[in-house]
Amino acid sequence: MENNNTAKKKEFFLVRWIKRAFFPNKEMDIYAEEQLQSPFRLVVRNFFSNKLAVLALIIVILITLTVFIAPNYVVLDLGEQDATLVNVAPGYNMMKYPSALQKNGVRDIAVGYNYSVGVDNTGKVYVWGKSRISQVVNTAKVPDEVMEADIVKVAAGADHVVALSSDGKIFCWGNDRLGQCRLPLDIQSNNRRPKFKIIKIEASDQFSAALDDEGNIKSFGTRTSWVDEAEHEDITLNNRGLSLKGYYYPADEPTDVYVFCSHGYRSNGKGEFSGLAKFYHDQGYNVFVVDHQAAGSSEGNNISFGYFEKQDCMK
Repeated sequence: MENNNTAKKKEFFLVRWIKRAFFPNKEMDIYAEEQLQSPFRLVVRNFFSNKLAVLALIIVILITLTVFIAPNYVVLDLGEQDATLVNVAPGYNMMKYPSALQKNGVRDIAVGYNYSVGVDNTGKVYVWGKSRISQVVNTAKVPDEVMEADIVKVAAGADHVVALSSDGKIFCWGNDRLGQCRLPLDIQSNNRRPKFKIIKIEASDQFSAALDDEGNIKSFGTRTSWVDEAEHEDITLNNRGLSLKGYYYPADEPTDVYVFCSHGYRSNGKGEFSGLAKFYHDQGYNVFVVDHQAAGSSEGNNISFGYFEKQDCMK
């Protein structure tokens, strides 16, 4: 008896606490058991007694397994979430290519988001698929000048088409919202009087590009605007120790009428008047676009809300 008591006294207190907490040797009433339980064991028991908490735990485990394990077995196809296919009715017409294209032989072919474009060995262009971009824009409406040309290459963008003829001319049609169909002046000039040879064309979402035989890339769209491409004279005014920039677009025919484009707060000349400057120039006026101090290409760190800007315009 004394030996047993001595053994219990010599037993480490932590071991006794663990035995009582996790391996009770006798049944106790709920109050006595709660006093002996560890806080962790009590929390776990209360948690698993709550059905909603257990359901939430199962959902979290399933989400974790899906995120970290499922991708190893299921490949995610981003095309299933492609926003460009929203509101596009299902159908097989995107696969129904023109029989004449196959009959005459395919010279070149390109695939866009919802449509395709091809050119046969006679130089005729065909467009099929979901070609209607909007109520106004439809890539299937091939311009007459393209139908009359001998096309050798085509490129399909998101909502526009670029084509290259055998004599080196570039044609564009479709959506021109970002200037992706607006040919730069050097390409327009080359279409009239060839000075270089275009060997490759490409069309993307918001821009188009061409490569000449000397390795020069010519891109247009997105940032292309009339104020950048039109012939103009860069004007520099040095005032108050600052270099201020302006852009002069002379009218096609001599005139004494000038339109002065002065931008507003936290803007710049070319950005604010990219459309209006062309409009006034098309009306036959001389157009002058300015970048005030601390705006556009002009120097400066401060805006005077018209005080110095007015003086600069008078000069």
